[in-house]
Amino acid sequence: MFLTKKYLVCVILVLIFSVILSLFPLIGVLGFEYSVFSSIFLSFITVFISAESINDSLQSSYSGFNTTDFLSKLFLLNLVLVAINFAVGLVSSILNKDCSLESGIYFYLLIPLISVVYSTAIGSFAGMIFRRRGFLIGALILILTILFSLYELYYQSHIFFFNPIIGYFPGSVYDKFIPVSSTLIIYRFIILAWALFIFTLINILQNYKKGSPGLGSFILLFILLMLLIFSYQKEENLGIRYSRDYIQNNVLTNTYETEHFLIHYDPESKAAKNIELIAKDHEWRYNEVSEYLDVDISDKINSYIYPDTKVRKKYFGSLHATVANPIHGEIHQVFNSYPIGELKHELVHIISSEFGSRTLKISPKKGLIEGIAVAVDWPVNVMDKHQLSKTLINKGNLNNNLDDFLGYGFWYYPPSISYTLMGSYSRYLIDNFGVEKFKEYYRTGNTDEYNKSEDELIALWVKYLNEEIELPDDAGKFSEYKFSDKSIFEDSCPRKTDFYISEGYKDYASDNFYGSTDDFEKAFKLSPQNPNIKTALAYSYYYNKDYDKLLNLNADGLTKIDVNIINNLKTNVLWDKKGYEYAYPHFLKLRDSSLPNDIKRSIDLKIDLKRFNKNIKSAYKEFLLTDDTVEKIAILEDLKQRYRSYVPAYYLLGRIYLRQGNFKRAIENLEISEIRRLPGKNLRMENLKSLGVAQYSAGDYYGAIKTFNKLARMDEDGGEFKSYADNFIQRANWELGN
Repeated sequence: MFLTKKYLVCVILVLIFSVILSLFPLIGVLGFEYSVFSSIFLSFITVFISAESINDSLQSSYSGFNTTDFLSKLFLLNLVLVAINFAVGLVSSILNKDCSLESGIYFYLLIPLISVVYSTAIGSFAGMIFRRRGFLIGALILILTILFSLYELYYQSHIFFFNPIIGYFPGSVYDKFIPVSSTLIIYRFIILAWALFIFTLINILQNYKKGSPGLGSFILLFILLMLLIFSYQKEENLGIRYSRDYIQNNVLTNTYETEHFLIHYDPESKAAKNIELIAKDHEWRYNEVSEYLDVDISDKINSYIYPDTKVRKKYFGSLHATVANPIHGEIHQVFNSYPIGELKHELVHIISSEFGSRTLKISPKKGLIEGIAVAVDWPVNVMDKHQLSKTLINKGNLNNNLDDFLGYGFWYYPPSISYTLMGSYSRYLIDNFGVEKFKEYYRTGNTDEYNKSEDELIALWVKYLNEEIELPDDAGKFSEYKFSDKSIFEDSCPRKTDFYISEGYKDYASDNFYGSTDDFEKAFKLSPQNPNIKTALAYSYYYNKDYDKLLNLNADGLTKIDVNIINNLKTNVLWDKKGYEYAYPHFLKLRDSSLPNDIKRSIDLKIDLKRFNKNIKSAYKEFLLTDDTVEKIAILEDLKQRYRSYVPAYYLLGRIYLRQGNFKRAIENLEISEIRRLPGKNLRMENLKSLGVAQYSAGDYYGAIKTFNKLARMDEDGGEFKSYADNFIQRANWELGN
């Protein structure tokens, strides 16, 4: 069998496939992606070998055909193909210094190896029953198996699936780390049980022809059948798949119904305490999006609000990203604070399904799917998407292939770049040619409605950016800071690095700064060119009181803004070590540098301390050196009682209470800080913004309108504060109208 022409051709094909696979980034080293691609290819190859071999053997004149002996040898032959594929992947990993080799080996053992066992069983059974047509029937079974999982992906609410051939599709592409989970291990053992069941059935059928199938084979077949039936009945308990009914009856057991939504939530979660406010947020965002797109939908949208990202990952398949399912009109999100930041963006995906393709309810152009969501949910911060896009294009490192972003090239670049460019492009088309033409472009993927080619539209957009869009003085620095992340294809060790980053942020959120420091240091060793890791590490050093490590942290590879952020932390430490007078000139210098607005406001407060006594300075320094919310509140409440003239204490307390959902206490403190005036216009505008949100959240719509009108007048440049204020004024008026 080993020396047959068919088998030798398969050996060569496997070798060529493996070498070609090793040439690609990410999928070319022994890891999850290599295992999945190899599993699919090897499954079809082994079905062919198995079906052809058993057919040839049964047709031969050799009468002493032993099923068990034959299947054992056949399995060994297929293992040779597996070994060739594994060896190429292993060599590629060693040459590329892959950091996830251990998990890569585990994935290989769980996915390609078990898939080959399964496909050997399928091929052998098909070859024995259908003889010459065995391979075609076996291949058809594999194809139908994969198609069934894709059908489930289409039909079910979750975006992950388990499959006998593919092994596992983990869900959101934005979750870089893919663990070897206990569910995957259990599922693959179930697939082994299926393979053993088929082998046992083959043995019984073949021996039946000889008149001696054997009682033991029937007992084994029965045991395996019971095991497989049991595993099927317990799929939801095992985590293999979850129905909508299961999630609604066991996880998100409460439902709040509004005019356009069914909001499912955990009655013990933070969302339960704010459900009426969340419902209002949903209806307002629906009103905004449907009016902008001139579309209304009749079916109610199901909004699933999970208590945390870990629960969402388990039952839906997305850890980091809020995800909308346009096919079934669902949004899967986590509530942290009001207003929900991603809600409007995801609602665009749902409502745009009304003019999307018939089957998937989206555009055939990937760039337009996310582009329309960014265009409608048009965020204005230091720079808007038009300004950021202009800086990206002017850099000249996109190879002038802007049309690539409309297709699969959208995935190659970091999401921050792809979303920004496609959001700007989509907004330009809507603003200049109208939403109806864009809707047709979105639906069909062609530009007939514009009477222009796609290249001509892109050229017009770029011309608009160059001629009409003005950039702030520090646009280059903010652009570099905004787009400092790398795509998964460019980053080194993205899977393992993301694991340590995720663990680091988890420890950080639970105030385990020793743990977060260790996690971020491991991530930094794997990806030293990632500036975001170094910044996160700086904060961990800071709150873990590893001041010497923080002060010695170098700025190599960091953007200018990241350097300034870390220097702000270092200056806080210098204040603690050498006194306020030593740190004061450093704060003055930082205030005039490029920094995010929230850090600039913090620096304004530190500079303002110059006119207060040492006790206030000391208390505020302790406030800065802790990340414990209870301790922060205690420090600020004590400052209020002892030094009523220190206005920032009211402002800072108000913002903490607002984040906690204690709107009454937030309003009390923020109104005082507004009356007594904070130092600096930026701080006063942020105080008004927080006060307006607290008033709106408490149901004081007239008070919120008054506050946001004042904020809009203060923001003379029409920047992010005016945009935010205008939106809340419209929101409050809409509530009053209802």
